[in-house]
Amino acid sequence: MFMREDTIPLSITGASASQTHQLDGNAFVAMYFVALRNQQTPSGTIISELVSCINCYASQEVLAMVVNTPDDTDFNLGAYFGGEPPVRFQFVFTITLRGKESMGVIRKAQIDFEEKIESLDLPATWIGFGERAVVLDQTENVKFDARRQPFKRST
Repeated sequence: MFMREDTIPLSITGASASQTHQLDGNAFVAMYFVALRNQQTPSGTIISELVSCINCYASQEVLAMVVNTPDDTDFNLGAYFGGEPPVRFQFVFTITLRGKESMGVIRKAQIDFEEKIESLDLPATWIGFGERAVVLDQTENVKFDARRQPFKRST
């Protein structure tokens, strides 16, 4: 899938300048893959509703949020992947959290969001949590170093 990434502005009251440094190194994130049954719900509605739910339940726990949406191309992804049906995700949200302790409130926001958006394809919508680290960034001239991987940091 070809994606377009956009930063979602949040009215984050809990993220102080001293805590946003976590965005540069390893960070704990929620990756929320949202699929729709049909394309009739405007993307602005989906994004603003998720932001509203996060603000309601987890505004103190979210440091940043970006959304990836499919970018229309003439490339046939189904043919590329051997005839498999195309990926059905319409949105992939990366929500940078304060830490593992933030999972509970994010799950509350997720439940509220999924109850409000009737066009969601719930069997294909899911969320995962984990630590994100930069191990290589050619644009910023950060050379590969396995020690930056979350599971390798202790060595």
